[in-house]
Amino acid sequence: MADNLGNAVSTGLKEEDIRALPVHNYIPGAIQQQQADCSVCMSSFSDGENIKTLPCCHMYHTNCIDTWLTVSIYLLLVYI
Repeated sequence: MADNLGNAVSTGLKEEDIRALPVHNYIPGAIQQQQADCSVCMSSFSDGENIKTLPCCHMYHTNCIDTWLTVSIYLLLVYI
C-alpha cells in the first residue's frame, strides 16, 4: 500500500523555526498565562514546567508542541 502513496512530503516546520518559538516557565496565576493545560496531551501544566507559546498565544508543553509541529504545520496555520 505504501508504494501506491508516492513520495512522502513533510508538512512540519523546520527545526530552526520550532526552536525560535518562545519557551518559558509556567507560573500558576500569572496574568498572561490564563490557559492551565496543554491541548496536545490534555494534561495540566505544573509550576515551573517549560511551556512554549505560539504566535496565536496558545501555550503547550514544549515537548508536545515540538513533536506536533515537526509532523504537521496545520495547527500553526489555523491560528495565525
